[in-house]
Amino acid sequence: MKRTLTILLFLCTVQLQAQTGSEENRYLLVLDIQNHFTSTIFPEEEKRAGFIKTINTVIENTNPEKVIYVESISAQLALSFSRPKVTFPFDLHLDNHLNIVNQNYIIKKHPDVFQEQEMLNLARNNNITEFVVIGLAAEHCVLESLLGGQKRGYKMTIIPEAVAGTTPEDKKEALEKIREAGISIVQIDDFL
Repeated sequence: MKRTLTILLFLCTVQLQAQTGSEENRYLLVLDIQNHFTSTIFPEEEKRAGFIKTINTVIENTNPEKVIYVESISAQLALSFSRPKVTFPFDLHLDNHLNIVNQNYIIKKHPDVFQEQEMLNLARNNNITEFVVIGLAAEHCVLESLLGGQKRGYKMTIIPEAVAGTTPEDKKEALEKIREAGISIVQIDDFL
């Protein structure tokens, strides 16, 4: 009887892990929560603060070692007869209210963070199999990174409450594309 109960408990545990996925190799990608983007999408301070609070709640409920901050860079080349000059026209620092729990940063030049070799190296070196994506903007970098990660064989998940689009309509359309691609959409209460 004891042996049967042990086997049954083991089988239930294996099935539960298969259904929920292992958190051991799951990392959180925090995409483009940078001063310029948050202030552009949320010009009203109250809405920006509410969005950042949601992002911070997800970060606080994730193992700090498994949070990756992704920063987008945007440089402009100014040509002149005297000498060329590279400028960074926007404040692309991480948002001042973002909860920073580690020094895991990836700088990206492409909308899809998985086009960055540094991201691929980090994933390989840490045996990452799943990414949960939150951040900005749903119709651009979030969508492209979800599709890019899925294309490379990673299980991709999005928490819609922790993602914003340039407009609510853009977010809605992006979520529909994400759903059609078969990417997992998990509500924040189910993630926490």
